[in-house]
Amino acid sequence: MNINRVQICQGDTFIFPSGDTGTVSSSDTLFFKSVNNCDSLYITDLRVADTLLYYFNTTICEGNWYHFPDGDSSNVTTIDTSFFTAAFGCDSLIITGLVVNPRSVFNQTASICMGRYYHFPDGDSSNTATIDTSIFVAANGCDSLVITSLAILPS
Repeated sequence: MNINRVQICQGDTFIFPSGDTGTVSSSDTLFFKSVNNCDSLYITDLRVADTLLYYFNTTICEGNWYHFPDGDSSNVTTIDTSFFTAAFGCDSLIITGLVVNPRSVFNQTASICMGRYYHFPDGDSSNTATIDTSIFVAANGCDSLVITSLAILPS
């Protein structure tokens, strides 16, 4: 008696010594006469390896790039499938859901009398006409910009 253990990938077809085919885990038994006319038994034990499939979601901030496991990159909301070869030569898939969070931009104007100081949202101050950008971190983890145009009023 001989036992032969065989593994194939999901979706593949195996041809047993008897000529039967298999696509699922199973066993096939073949009876035959050996060269010296003795009965012989040959068993093939077929195992089908599953495709490995992983799902995950991730986020980036607007203006950044995300590098997927297969080396592809994106800076827009998308779903990417990365293909790899796992153990036994079978497929391994990583499906990544990428969401790009927007940065917030708020524009405001302010004016002060000459000789006074204006305090911007980030704590900077000025007594001259200017445009100041205050940068904060928003609740989504991305930049939040407050752009203030400061004008000076004449006396």
